Amino acid sequence: MPADSAQRGIRIAAVADTHLRPAVAGKFRPDFLRLAEHADVLLLAGDLTDGGTRAETELLCAEIADLPVPVAAVLGNHDHDHRLGFRISAQLNDIGVHMLEGTAITLELAGIRLGIAGVMGGNQLPPS
Repeated sequence: MPADSAQRGIRIAAVADTHLRPAVAGKFRPDFLRLAEHADVLLLAGDLTDGGTRAETELLCAEIADLPVPVAAVLGNHDHDHRLGFRISAQLNDIGVHMLEGTAITLELAGIRLGIAGVMGGNQLPPS
């Protein structure tokens, strides 16, 4: 590992319970767009939407599309409220988010390999 990478390390930003809904839409985006100034990766930890609706998913995707750092995420119990968690995952995956559900990924960041594993911790409703 290069000496400068070892000295700097990896900077991780982590956010949970964003509960995206119209009342908070757009509030995270300005800070998310500046993430590269402070972090090398963003971890999103559950309850990304307020109730798992399609409209909330669209708001979420608008909030985190095209960020300057890689994003890894797990869904939370509220993301499954309308039994659409699989669609939320698919839409996030389509915009480049690494979706984790009992899985893991390895990212190469600043010359350092970072392993990230994820699983939802709340009660998940089965798909209908």
